[in-house]
Amino acid sequence: MPKYLIADFIVEIEPKFDYLKKLCEPFLYEGERSADFSAIPSDSYLNSLLSRMVEGSTIDEAEEFATASIFNRKIIHRGAMLVHSSALVFDGKAYLFSADSGFGKSTHTKMWLKRFGSKAHILNDDKPVVKIKNEVPLCCGTPFDGGSGIANNETVPVGAIIFIERSDANFVTIPDTNE
Repeated sequence: MPKYLIADFIVEIEPKFDYLKKLCEPFLYEGERSADFSAIPSDSYLNSLLSRMVEGSTIDEAEEFATASIFNRKIIHRGAMLVHSSALVFDGKAYLFSADSGFGKSTHTKMWLKRFGSKAHILNDDKPVVKIKNEVPLCCGTPFDGGSGIANNETVPVGAIIFIERSDANFVTIPDTNE
């Protein structure tokens, strides 16, 4: 069974459909470490999920979503979690833009790419992992991209997590870190 190195976890995944196979390729692991866990959705889970997804969704999308869901349930007990966000790397740090679907996460990362050019790149456009190692928060790419096709296998320190909300005005609030 294929093994993948995702956020420093060795994971058994058996992609059935081309979309997840393609996304998982950069994460393929051929080393000697044993698998930490498997993230393989059953056919019944896939079909059940597909029946509840937005009309027009494909079984490929259901497989990616189901595998990500299983993966997240496994890593949460290991000090890590998927964060619904678009994450980009700028000056060696990850900046995660988190919000509800349709609120502009990918739009914000694209604006950073336009502004900073080759100094920035997208790490993962939908479900990166955040974890703490040696007291340093890290952002890790995953193959779970939410349909964008952008899923890179990198780990970088977190610069910030930005929560986007709709408003009539553009502004940023920085929490007081002295509290």
